Amino acid sequence: MNEFEYIKQHLLNRLEIDRGYSHGGAQRILREQLNEWEKRKNGIKDLYGLYRQFLISAQNRQGMPNIIGGEKGVDEILEKVIKTRRLDKIVENFKSPEILFEKIKKVSITKKHTLKSSKNTWIGFCKSVISSAEFLKQFKDLNDFRKFADSLYKVRGARMALPLIISAEVSGIGLALACDILKESGYPDYVKPDIWIKRFAKAFEITKSNSDYRIAEDLVAYSKSINELPYVVDKAFWLTGSGDFYLSGDKIERVKKEDIESFVEKYKKEKLTP
Repeated sequence: MNEFEYIKQHLLNRLEIDRGYSHGGAQRILREQLNEWEKRKNGIKDLYGLYRQFLISAQNRQGMPNIIGGEKGVDEILEKVIKTRRLDKIVENFKSPEILFEKIKKVSITKKHTLKSSKNTWIGFCKSVISSAEFLKQFKDLNDFRKFADSLYKVRGARMALPLIISAEVSGIGLALACDILKESGYPDYVKPDIWIKRFAKAFEITKSNSDYRIAEDLVAYSKSINELPYVVDKAFWLTGSGDFYLSGDKIERVKKEDIESFVEKYKKEKLTP
């Protein structure tokens, strides 16, 4: 049993124990969650749909969804404030993050109460909204972007250049969030080196690095060595740390930061047992 199989078995056990699923039911729930990238890729029909994913990922960092509102918050801003699917018009209409922020203040959104207390976070998000449109408007359509992305994605030595370009072009998007954009847009050979991925990758000795770039590369190499998609390994690690099966609405007991060491030690002992 390798590390991924151990994690997967843990998730199945918790779904059965915590949520009362049969083994078959637990397998179905886990399979749906681990293969979500296929549904997300098929859900992106045009450049505007990709732009929406850029914004969802832009606020997909610790604590920020509680301020912006997650996917629901992004959709509210797109529908009530942006109100156009043309990326060039977005850039033209909102020439500064302050202009966009003032527009947001004038509409009714679920997270309106955070606008005053978390202004700096909102301004940072507004910068991402505008610079994402600025970056994506250079492409004629979604196929044009896909061709550009594939020219790097399909070349092993150039693959990580794609998230590096995005992180350089879009305000507030570092390497981890750029990888998140890509893995949720139909590119399953990327992982998002967020806090949970880092913790488990280090605990399992998949990586020894502190660099997001190196951690991502090491986890991709590990995934390939066990014939799994990096996206699937990434999602399994994240589910173990968060306990949040958000597609089905199920919550399981998560492996907390302070319990990771004992969790991994248990795996090592089981691995040595004949």
